[in-house]
Amino acid sequence: AAQILKMVIPSCIQNCTPAISSMVMVILVNQFDVTTIAAYGVVKNIENILFYPAMAMNMALITIIGQLYGAKCYDKMKDYRKVALTYGILIEAVLTGIVLLFSRQISMAFVREPAVADIVSHGLLIIGVGYLCYMATNIFTAKMAGTGKVNLSMVIMFIYYIVIRVPLAIVLIRSSLQLDGMWIAILASHLIATLMAYIIDKK
Repeated sequence: AAQILKMVIPSCIQNCTPAISSMVMVILVNQFDVTTIAAYGVVKNIENILFYPAMAMNMALITIIGQLYGAKCYDKMKDYRKVALTYGILIEAVLTGIVLLFSRQISMAFVREPAVADIVSHGLLIIGVGYLCYMATNIFTAKMAGTGKVNLSMVIMFIYYIVIRVPLAIVLIRSSLQLDGMWIAILASHLIATLMAYIIDKK
């Protein structure tokens, strides 16, 4: 029972941090007008399309890495992680490219308002490359979780969403950047989290 809790509690905390971060972002966005609030909601819906491949890759890789780690096939672990990074980033790049190319049309499917579509398109363009980073981070943390280092994976995700994204968004959104400050904060958190996960993975 103790061993199960040792694995479950960090995973629960890790899975809760994006929701907490998202809640804070909603509070920040609520200071703007209705058009901006609607645009943020559309961006979050579109992001789900871009997040699911990374989440699926994460779950699949945790299972594979866990089996290989238990069998002490460490070289194969590296091979699978390399393949996951190659195909994962390729899939995410194609999907992100399509979303960015048709962001206005996708936005209009949610809210038929050109002003909302303008904000959505601009915001996604700023975050853009961050979705590729999200895929990479999920792959690195999958290896950590698969080898039993769930605490390390939890810490990275906590820093990712709470330590970096939230304070940076609070500061930048109150600057002259306004809403762009939040998009930049989201992008920065993606980039920094990927760099952290990469460095830790190489140790």
